[in-house]
Amino acid sequence: MQKKTLLKKTAGIVLAAALTCGALTACGGGKNDGDTIMLDLGSLMPTSNTTATVENPEVIQASKYIMEEYEKLTGVKTEFATSYGRSISATIEQTSEWYQHQIEKGNCPIIGYTSLNYFQDRDYYVALDEYLELPNPYVEEGQPGSEHWKDMFYDYVWEDGTIRNVMDEVVAIPILLSAGAQTGLYYNKEIFAEAEVQPPANWADYMSVIKKIDSEGYKTLQPNSSETAAKLYTWTLTFSLTPAVLEWMGKTDGQFNIDYDKDGTVTNLEVLRGVLEGKFDPRTEGPAREVYLEAFDYYSDILPVGWQGNDSKTEWDSGKLAMVENGTWNIPMENSNTVRKFDYGLFPMPVAGADTFPDYAQALEYYDTFEEVKSPVSVALNIMKPAVSDSNGEIIQEKLDLAVDILMWLTAVENCSAMAEEKGGTLGAVQGSGYNLLIDDETIGWKNQKFPKLSYSASWPTGYTSAQSSIINKSFEQWVDGTIGDTTFFNTLYDAQKTGAEAYVKAFGIDTSGWEL
Repeated sequence: MQKKTLLKKTAGIVLAAALTCGALTACGGGKNDGDTIMLDLGSLMPTSNTTATVENPEVIQASKYIMEEYEKLTGVKTEFATSYGRSISATIEQTSEWYQHQIEKGNCPIIGYTSLNYFQDRDYYVALDEYLELPNPYVEEGQPGSEHWKDMFYDYVWEDGTIRNVMDEVVAIPILLSAGAQTGLYYNKEIFAEAEVQPPANWADYMSVIKKIDSEGYKTLQPNSSETAAKLYTWTLTFSLTPAVLEWMGKTDGQFNIDYDKDGTVTNLEVLRGVLEGKFDPRTEGPAREVYLEAFDYYSDILPVGWQGNDSKTEWDSGKLAMVENGTWNIPMENSNTVRKFDYGLFPMPVAGADTFPDYAQALEYYDTFEEVKSPVSVALNIMKPAVSDSNGEIIQEKLDLAVDILMWLTAVENCSAMAEEKGGTLGAVQGSGYNLLIDDETIGWKNQKFPKLSYSASWPTGYTSAQSSIINKSFEQWVDGTIGDTTFFNTLYDAQKTGAEAYVKAFGIDTSGWEL
């Protein structure tokens, strides 16, 4: 531990000097109330309630105690962004507005949680690759991370495209993983038994289950509560309709192949190139058109009429609704539901494979046991560039070093474990850390479900900028409600996506020589 003590003393001296000379005040970012540093840890920020109640069953306090201990070690005071109006239940749009407001005030959190790098087009994030090669001073000598910080984590997390920018730089540090899958469906076991159906393992079976339940006179399902209108860029597109299609596009020998470097892995940069080369053009026959047509059918024909305004909570509690879309993190809330009188189960969001897209998707393969599953990143934290830069946009090294140190502290095994163990349905992202025991519940049956083998190295393309994604979402809503037809939607999506992709290339200075533009 001598190494740790020496490093901490050194960091303390550097920090004290920075505070004395005012380096931390140069841009105002992340600094509040004297020398206090603001952190946005998303859903890991402490709840106002310290004991579980029926109304507030989730108690999050680990981060509070972890940062109090950090203050004792370093003298650095921190506070959470919830004190400045940051809501952990905010939509993407609300989160965007909050961050823009904080940055305009010079009060951006030094550590941020931005829904897995949603705002890449705004250049908010510091690339962290070089820091991952440094030792983590909060790790015992000889343990993973004592020589290279990145060695603390499960190897497969570095393949997850959600923690990288389009230049393949790591811009977010994984803290928690979703246990097996990002999202799932809570289901009424009594309705499933009456309809004589089982939890589906793929999208085609899922459609059959929905139709059978509907024929029994029950409301079939309710999308995630954040969905109040038919939007394209939702969990359905990201987690169900596109993963196996992207894998196929990385392996096919035909015109839609996007594994340009032939390394067996599709990256977000290769997806971007594919967009600009027309391989995601829905105006012609191909995988993109088929994906969007399936999404259209889902929202126009499969979801119950009036789902946008349904009182799903009452319908679920009364046993009239078969399925509700949510994440494993919602298990504590569902377990505290005293109104519900039936047993529920939970299965992963089904993925569309070759059964749905015979010409454009890989046949799904499944893990034999839950312990084999390579779980996707759930919570990853960024260092916010506006908070560690001066008014000219130049990085203030002392502030960046402090931000890195805080992330290293959060990823110490005991700290990562504490956060994972109290957050419903999650696993710690570092080796040897714990997990939330609620996923072991045999009644819920989560670990007994079939989990497909999927790569998370890249995501289906959006509009690349917030503005273009909004245009596409609005056009999709009009398509679903019948205001516009197929051709208009496909043209709108193509134009908006191309405009956003071109803006993205310009913003990041991406070299497109050799691309067929």
